[in-house]
Amino acid sequence: MNTHRTKFPCGFFIAGQSGQVETFRQGLASQLAPEVTAPKDDHTATHLSTIKTGLHVVNVAPLCIDRHDQDGYMPSVSTMTNPSEPYRVLFVCWGNICRSPAAECVFRTLVENEGLAERITCDSAGTIDQHAGNPPDLRMREAAARRNIVVDGASRMAMAPDFDRFDLLLTMDDFNLSELRALAPDAEHARNIRPFCEYLTEHHEREVPDPYFGGPMGFDLVLDLLEDGCGNLLSSIREQLAI
Repeated sequence: MNTHRTKFPCGFFIAGQSGQVETFRQGLASQLAPEVTAPKDDHTATHLSTIKTGLHVVNVAPLCIDRHDQDGYMPSVSTMTNPSEPYRVLFVCWGNICRSPAAECVFRTLVENEGLAERITCDSAGTIDQHAGNPPDLRMREAAARRNIVVDGASRMAMAPDFDRFDLLLTMDDFNLSELRALAPDAEHARNIRPFCEYLTEHHEREVPDPYFGGPMGFDLVLDLLEDGCGNLLSSIREQLAI
């Protein structure tokens, strides 16, 4: 397949068939603002399905978002925004009702079990506010409860101040990654964003899949990924903080 790699003003690269990317580029260049047909909550797939450039609809299912920026930079565990305060981690998904609240609670459980609650804290958020104030999905709570993990909290949307409050922001999938990068106030803050799946060692998934439309096994898979990644995340932070 003839592929092409282009960086767009939103701050991330898109790679795919050259004709598709070129049509998208032309739409932007002619100031025909692209309308993204994207999921509106955690109940739908978490990738871009079509983009309307103003010329015609382009199917971008084969496209992928490149995690590297223009310098080939892959964010490392960030330095603390304030060394005198706890290290803060924010987990981000689409609606903050399934994956990110589960990640928050899995990670918090590990931190508390290690007696590090005063040194490391965490929270979760979504890239939309549609579910603001709602509790986590009942099926996720039940799946986590079977592992003696309490998943609680209320959904909220990620906001600009989060980039100053948190030392590390972890996204569940590539769409969340691009959305959160678009919210970042500048490139320096955006470097504190990285894909959660970089911390996986026992699994090969590149994204934490949205379990909403699947059966119970989907929620268990998410928890498997979260337990794998959160354990390694904690080890990485402990090494950085020497604790």
